[in-house]
Amino acid sequence: MEKVISINLLVSHKKNRELDEEHVKGLANSILINGLLDYPLVSKNEKGFYTILAGHHRIAACRYLVEEGYTAFAEVPCRVVQKDELDQELILIDSNLESKGLTAYQTMEAIGRKEEILRLKKANGIKVKGVLSEVIANSISDMNSRQVRTYLKIYKNGSAYLKDALKNDRVTVSEAEKLANLPKEEQRLALVRKRKGKKTAAYRNKDIFLAAVEQDMQEKLQTKVSIQNGNINIKYYNTDDLNRLLELLGFLEDEI
Repeated sequence: MEKVISINLLVSHKKNRELDEEHVKGLANSILINGLLDYPLVSKNEKGFYTILAGHHRIAACRYLVEEGYTAFAEVPCRVVQKDELDQELILIDSNLESKGLTAYQTMEAIGRKEEILRLKKANGIKVKGVLSEVIANSISDMNSRQVRTYLKIYKNGSAYLKDALKNDRVTVSEAEKLANLPKEEQRLALVRKRKGKKTAAYRNKDIFLAAVEQDMQEKLQTKVSIQNGNINIKYYNTDDLNRLLELLGFLEDEI
């Protein structure tokens, strides 16, 4: 159903992402020239307001125009639907994923949450046909199931430290996926090694955590260290050198 609604009755969904102010101003200019061509999607809540499910930037652009003196945009034509909370969130996620303005971290969060909602719907007896990663991929333009599985791995297996690194662009999606294969308590150590720039050829080609430990031990012990098939081999030359290494290993105990 389409309805013209006062802009003062339109409220943002509590889980909507932060607005891009530059995008808002660009939309405002377009709306001023061409009008609002794509109506926002909203759902009436119990307080008599309308929660925005899709079109947050468009409505923000109309608010901006009203503030600039264009009062004709104080009332906004909208599409009104009645949805429960899960379906509202699902629409919001789909709208954000299609907007193409998400960061890698935001995309990971959106895809992970979408899978959680679909699992909840299945548990409630609502049929969702197909593998969920493929269902999600089919609902997003320009994304395949392999990419969706990558984001889901990070969402499910990534530690808070790893997700924060992705959020702040300290790791790429590809790096985050590899680190998500490690136990959560080991992800932080590998990230610390990476941040310190210890990225040798061995680091790139071996298990990322073991390579980081091997590299760190070699630097601190000043000798050859090799970790293979669960064995740690440390090279020493005589008894005095062995005593030196054992003493240093005691020092390293709290760090590795």
